[in-house]
Amino acid sequence: MKFLAEFVTIVGVFAVLRFKKQYMFEKKWKILSMVSGVALRVVVMDVANVALLPIFTTYYQNSQAVILIVPFISLFNIIQGVVSVFGGFLLYEAVILRLPSLKTD
Repeated sequence: MKFLAEFVTIVGVFAVLRFKKQYMFEKKWKILSMVSGVALRVVVMDVANVALLPIFTTYYQNSQAVILIVPFISLFNIIQGVVSVFGGFLLYEAVILRLPSLKTD
């Protein structure tokens, strides 16, 4: 589940960054990529939890029980997604600041 969450977040961020390279809209590309990565993560992980928790746990025997906790799952994924994406951008900026030759744009 952790791999799926991080992978989907990266796919959401990458999709916007790819679009940014083609059409070069500046300023808001980071915010838009963060929002798309976190939004895709929340949607995919909600569906994955509703589908898989009843199969792999004894506490949640049906999907209806999982649906009741979906808001908490979504909140967790929003917080974790923002931390992951923001941390990634922060690390990227720190590396580029110290090694500007690595920047490809």
